[in-house]
Amino acid sequence: MPITSFLGRERFDPETKRILGVAFEMTRAAIARPMEDATDGIIAKCIIELAKSGERNPDRLCEKALTILKSPRIDVIGWLRTDQRYISASIDRISKSANSLVKMQQRISASVALIERARSLKLPTLPKWIDTLPPQNGTFESKGTESND
Repeated sequence: MPITSFLGRERFDPETKRILGVAFEMTRAAIARPMEDATDGIIAKCIIELAKSGERNPDRLCEKALTILKSPRIDVIGWLRTDQRYISASIDRISKSANSLVKMQQRISASVALIERARSLKLPTLPKWIDTLPPQNGTFESKGTESND
């Protein structure tokens, strides 16, 4: 798994991202993590924090990360809480996007219903205004054409 999936809002230039990726894979190999698992996030976070302090040598990033990861004082719980806040914020953004999509689907449904209503009037041609209906309060309304049944 590339380290870029753990960068979140952190911004690094392409060369630094490459260096971080090398250090990430070296650290994973050093602690025998050939497969993806939950420790990847902790390793990545450690390397990212070291890079934010200015380190750009992949060997030193790996060595320092291993030292920190082997330390009994590592604040894994704090890091996991930070990740949880990031995940919660991401879920909130996804939820807002989903709500927007639902509103859009409702507007499309209202449009389709209005066009079907216009078609049910059995006019020889549909009025030109059907193609230029503006949304009004989230719904689409006709401009005065009513059935004379």
